[in-house]
Amino acid sequence: MNLVWGNFDFEHHLGPGSPRALSAQIRRRNAELAFCLAPLAQPGDCLWTPEPPDVEFAAHLAEVGVPGVRFVNKVEDVPPGAMLVPWGWCRAADEWAAKNGWTREAPDLAVVALVNSREFSSALETEWGVGLPGAVAIRTLPELDRVLTAAAERSGGWVIKANFGMSARERILGRAGRPRPQDQEWARRRLERGEPIFFEPWVEAIAEFGCQFSLSPTGFPRLEGVTGLLTDAQGTYRGSRLFPAGGSAGRDRLPADVLEIVERAAKRIQQAGYFGQLGIDVMQYRASTGELGWRPLQDINARWTMGRVALGWQRVLGPDTGANWLHFRWPGVPVVDDPRLADVLGELPADVRVIRTSPLAVGGRPATLGTALVIGRSDQIFGQALPADRMVHGESSD
Repeated sequence: MNLVWGNFDFEHHLGPGSPRALSAQIRRRNAELAFCLAPLAQPGDCLWTPEPPDVEFAAHLAEVGVPGVRFVNKVEDVPPGAMLVPWGWCRAADEWAAKNGWTREAPDLAVVALVNSREFSSALETEWGVGLPGAVAIRTLPELDRVLTAAAERSGGWVIKANFGMSARERILGRAGRPRPQDQEWARRRLERGEPIFFEPWVEAIAEFGCQFSLSPTGFPRLEGVTGLLTDAQGTYRGSRLFPAGGSAGRDRLPADVLEIVERAAKRIQQAGYFGQLGIDVMQYRASTGELGWRPLQDINARWTMGRVALGWQRVLGPDTGANWLHFRWPGVPVVDDPRLADVLGELPADVRVIRTSPLAVGGRPATLGTALVIGRSDQIFGQALPADRMVHGESSD
């Protein structure tokens, strides 16, 4: 029996500093996000939910194809001998499992930190010559000053990312001119702690994909599938696209040479000593010059990802249908009634199926974050997008 735990901020435990204290807003966000992990559970498994869902949600999950999930928020309610399955392995997860006598199959935590770092992915990009033109690692304050001086003269935008981060957090965005004083202070603090940061020119994303692997200690990495990555204009995750399972399940969306680089990276990560779930994000982009290109190692996430979770919903799809798994905000004051989905998703073809995949209330309060599957033929649903005021901005993790 597994205990699935959504420790979504685990990257904050990987760096050299002490993990930050989570605000009440982030704790609430994580409590609602916990239910996204339901399709990872098998009948009899437990899902750690800091706050319980509405009383109807377990029955609703069973009706849509995910039966037998138990929601727990007390250690004493977890059956003895449970195996902890966290979103990502870190010291806190390892110690929590050991303290409660739960089984754990964790890779070396130093390896987890290594392969999740942007320093690792940047080094691979440099070694293989597949990085984004103009991207550079920054390790000293003089280097930061030189990069920012050059960036101020650029006509396009740019981004500076921390060594460890998730979704669209732990980064600063800029355009022409010097960044704001608080952004410069953000970068300075990290450099003075001995953490590298990474400058990249901002490019237009044409298409993004998540390659979802399972890595065992030996053998070859197994590519579980390729999901489309749905993001907003700021690069924030807002959903995943499931391609029809009857075909190549998304593999044919990537050029062969790009997929080869991704698979080579998965093997290198396994050779470093990591095993478990792995997501590698790929981006096709348009540079400010108008030139199209591919970035095979846009992000490396040695953990579960929302794209990998989305694959758990393949069970409700037919061989010739795909789906968009959308993350959104409920509009206005919620009412406990599924037709609210029409307010979020807008008009859809009559034969498109919509399945709510999140609870309507969490901890006795109306949920603010929602998820839903929009299922149909690719020509029906793959253009489906959310109105800008319904997107989840900076609140989700892929």
